[in-house]
Amino acid sequence: MDKLISIVTAHINDYERLKKTRDSINSQNRDFFEWIIIDGESKKIREYKLKKILDESDFFISEKDKGIADAWNKGIKASKGKYILLLNCGDTLMPDFIKNFQWLREARPMIHSYHAVLTSGQKPLRFLRVIPKKLIFGMSIPHNFTFVPAKFYRDFGLYSEIKLSMDYEWFLRNLFKNDLLNQIEIHNEIAGFYPLGGLSDKFAYQSFLKNLKIQIKHLPIFYSFLCSLNFLFVVSKHFLVNLLNKFIY
Repeated sequence: MDKLISIVTAHINDYERLKKTRDSINSQNRDFFEWIIIDGESKKIREYKLKKILDESDFFISEKDKGIADAWNKGIKASKGKYILLLNCGDTLMPDFIKNFQWLREARPMIHSYHAVLTSGQKPLRFLRVIPKKLIFGMSIPHNFTFVPAKFYRDFGLYSEIKLSMDYEWFLRNLFKNDLLNQIEIHNEIAGFYPLGGLSDKFAYQSFLKNLKIQIKHLPIFYSFLCSLNFLFVVSKHFLVNLLNKFIY
């Protein structure tokens, strides 16, 4: 059976998070997808437990890369599926989530996006909803639970090799240029869990600033003022929340 979905996971030196993703992958029906791991030449690549996970994938590369975007692009180029899901290291899918989705054989490929739950350890923090109309203000689509047609990457281009917000840059770059809003289908279903700990979480303020630069570059001038106000609001809110947490805990 041809694999209609390619799941791509980028990894480097984070066995415990990769193991969680592997366990999640193994809870799915593997008939419908291939699992590709792009490893950034981890230090313990030859250790049995890590090598075992890599061998459980359908395809893996272990070599130095230029960052997450470079790893994603390698995975996309290696993919054979009609749709591609970038499932980050540490992300987990709901058991038996991957199935014979009706949209897998649609004549006109669409982006199919699902809701997710943001977590810290075992604790759920908040519900991540798919809200494409809010893309002008920030990443409002859980990209790691969003199936993008491989055709879109061929037609629209791959991820820019920047250190932060590479997922947001791809969506915003194509928002108006390729009429992305009319090519996203929202599914009212929780696909999985997204744990804190990614680059955007570790470098929050740099990420907010990067988003603003991306907005100014790719959005019509009309939106620049609104995005600047939103930037100030988001940064202030983040600062106050962190300050309150210090007093509470």
